[in-house]
Amino acid sequence: MKYIQKILVNEEALHLIIAAFIGVFGGVVNLLFLYFVELIQWFIFQKTGDTAFLAKDCGPFLRVFVPILGGILSGLILLLHTHLSGKKKLTNVLEVIALGDGRIGMRSTLVNAWSSLISIGSGASIGREGAITQLTAAFASKWGQMHEWQPYRLRLMVACGAASGLAAAYNAPIAGALFAALVLVGNFSMNLFAPLVMSSVVATMVSRFWFGIDPWYVLPKNLPETVSFSQAAHFSQIGWFILLGIFSGVCGAFFLKSIQKAEVMSAKRTW
Repeated sequence: MKYIQKILVNEEALHLIIAAFIGVFGGVVNLLFLYFVELIQWFIFQKTGDTAFLAKDCGPFLRVFVPILGGILSGLILLLHTHLSGKKKLTNVLEVIALGDGRIGMRSTLVNAWSSLISIGSGASIGREGAITQLTAAFASKWGQMHEWQPYRLRLMVACGAASGLAAAYNAPIAGALFAALVLVGNFSMNLFAPLVMSSVVATMVSRFWFGIDPWYVLPKNLPETVSFSQAAHFSQIGWFILLGIFSGVCGAFFLKSIQKAEVMSAKRTW
């Protein structure tokens, strides 16, 4: 009993324990999300698996019709929610941590998740990590609101939820923790970084318990003899990687600016 009291008094130790539970949430959310994607795939294609292989086995009509129908259904879900919902709460994890008090709208998050499920299950080329990250962060936020956590702790636990969701989605604990520390929290102090690492590692452990330790993306083996991945590590290739980084940065900035302008134009119109 004395050890439990010491842990509850020590805030940093308490944060680690809470982060571990959030990591379990992240692993379970990843598991359930993938199962629901497979359920939608089975309903549409009568089989599950990689979208590219499912499309390969379909006829030309289904290859075009299924993604279009999935996109329409996903858009209708979001549109219906926009018209029926009242005051919108923040659902963007970065905005919630940087500008908000750590409170994420659970209803909007669930609607966005269902929209993503239908899109991914019907063959849309979007990643699952966004929905899993947002769902885990929303559950962490809701848990904190139920216990009336202070905003600083709530924001940290939301970041832990995002880190665990990303780590579980890609089987990459280091990437999840670094993403949350660099992009969301913007701080590498140990009292903030340690909970992020804890939640990412626990989420990855839960995910690996179900799916194994194999990486999600495996490099192809049947390649021509002239192609070798070891050539990419040669020192002479560094210049090309620098150019690729500059080009990617410019494209990313242009993409973000385009999204911002589209949001401004959309806000001026009444749909």
